[in-house]
Amino acid sequence: MNAFIHTTIRKHIVLAISAAATALACASAPMPVLSAKPGPSQQLLYEDGAEKIVSMGSGSIVAVSMAEPMGDRSTFVVSVANHSESPFLIAPEMVSVSQFGHSLKVFSYEEVKKLEEKQAQSARMTSMALGMMSSIAPMAGVPMTPLQTSLQATQRQVATAVSANMSRDASTHELNLKELSKTALKRNTLFPQDMNGGVVYTEKLGPGPVSIHVQVGSDSHDFQFAL
Repeated sequence: MNAFIHTTIRKHIVLAISAAATALACASAPMPVLSAKPGPSQQLLYEDGAEKIVSMGSGSIVAVSMAEPMGDRSTFVVSVANHSESPFLIAPEMVSVSQFGHSLKVFSYEEVKKLEEKQAQSARMTSMALGMMSSIAPMAGVPMTPLQTSLQATQRQVATAVSANMSRDASTHELNLKELSKTALKRNTLFPQDMNGGVVYTEKLGPGPVSIHVQVGSDSHDFQFAL
């Protein structure tokens, strides 16, 4: 049992170090900030310092701005106003995002919610398991060399630290879930003269310009963000 516990702890130590290295690499090489590039018939507006492109169609007005990433997903704020005479549907699937001709996945509200719930549960369970491992005392009567004693103490310290990190990670995902329910773009019927919108989640952007297409009924709205 002890061998199994030590092997499991070592595996989590390796995973934690790998995750820390990835985070450090991301922190040391931040993604360049992209600027809005409105087309000839579009308007550039600012809201709380953020750039927003506004596009007008025959029956709809759409505004798009970039937002802060959520974990490993990029986000955009999409607002739609209906100035036609008929109601129409708005939903995340009306949005498509691409870079260099490659389409990026756009998540539905249900998909993002499920991912956050799964990540929160996984982080919480890992934190609990590591917390239990860090509290395991050496087996009575089993002789250990000073090196083994030192190694075991180090493993318990690392397990405690990783457990605390995973607990914070779980709390972050739980906060994301609360924010998600308030701000995500959901399926809605938009009646004439009404306006609605929300945050759209995509797979993480790579470096380079971004093209966003929003199809609202028969209106096509295209947006560009680049350096």
